[in-house]
Amino acid sequence: MRGRRRGCRRNELIRKLHLLRYGVLKVLLAFLAACGPTSTQPDPKPDPDQKPTTLLPAPNPVAVEVTRGSGYDAATIPTTGGTLEAVAEDGTIYRLTITDKALLSEARISMSVVARLEGAPVTGNTYGVILEATTSGGVKKLRLYDAAILEIIPASGNATSAIGFAADSVPFAPVSFSDFHLMPPVITGDGSSVTLELFHFSLHGAYIGTEEEPFVISGSIDDFTPEGWEAQSEQSLSDLFAKERTAQLEGAAGDPELAAKLEATLNTYYKRDIEPKLETIASGCEGIEAHASEVLGWIRATQLAGMSELFASEAEKVTAAVVAGAQECWNDAAVPCYASEKQMLEMSRLNQLLGGDAADYEPAGRERCVAGK
Repeated sequence: MRGRRRGCRRNELIRKLHLLRYGVLKVLLAFLAACGPTSTQPDPKPDPDQKPTTLLPAPNPVAVEVTRGSGYDAATIPTTGGTLEAVAEDGTIYRLTITDKALLSEARISMSVVARLEGAPVTGNTYGVILEATTSGGVKKLRLYDAAILEIIPASGNATSAIGFAADSVPFAPVSFSDFHLMPPVITGDGSSVTLELFHFSLHGAYIGTEEEPFVISGSIDDFTPEGWEAQSEQSLSDLFAKERTAQLEGAAGDPELAAKLEATLNTYYKRDIEPKLETIASGCEGIEAHASEVLGWIRATQLAGMSELFASEAEKVTAAVVAGAQECWNDAAVPCYASEKQMLEMSRLNQLLGGDAADYEPAGRERCVAGK
């Protein structure tokens, strides 16, 4: 009897051990099935929307100094837009056109011709102007929400070979400018002038070369990479646009890899500098004031590159963030009352520029906020 019980216990123990091993084996097989052997696992399908990127150089900003010439023009430009024109001593004409969608409020704008530019890592025939928004308190930084057009018409009538440039003003130093960088010229047009599109005002111009006197970039453009991402993107695109423009005007073949280079460059700045800012932009006034004009400029760059369809999804995300941020800023600035009339009027204007109904952003009749209420 005692031996029979001992045998039953042994059989029960063996049965439990088999169940335990079987359970462990099931878990192991499930794990292996989930992971799969890496040697036979097929590659995942590529993302059809994935775009290439490119390596960007480290910043190495350059400062320049200018001597102002005699050509000058100034005017108060309303939100409906306007034009300034200045003529240099050699007969070169500078024409600035501000569209009816660029300004959030009227601005006093001046344009001074540059007679000399020193310190730039580029040599050649230099054509430039200083664009400033002046107030009773001095010069202010002015951002635009649609590109202003700067056309440079050299007295020689030949601007076939040209590349743009820009630099940022330095507070309380009217002849000094920082973050010098090259800018892409607009590819369309004829060879008698060169056109730049601007989303802010400072020092702007172009180097225009001839067969006898070509403009020369010292070393590589990577050697003087500016600090700001907007300036970096302009410089990255500048040489690509300039060479394609010259090739088209001369009837020559362009760079066969131009489209791939433009796509990678535009996508790199979107991924690195724009996409991370979209949440901040959509959150309200701070993001709108700091970044909205810059990211709208990137959308315009995709259009100038002929890639608006390719970057339609990214442009839609950028626009949605700006629209959301403008709405939040309007709510903060005007609902149920306003603390700053200027901010309220500008947010009313911006929301309407972005497609909002004028009735929804009507500033008339709104009351000023009263402390304690």
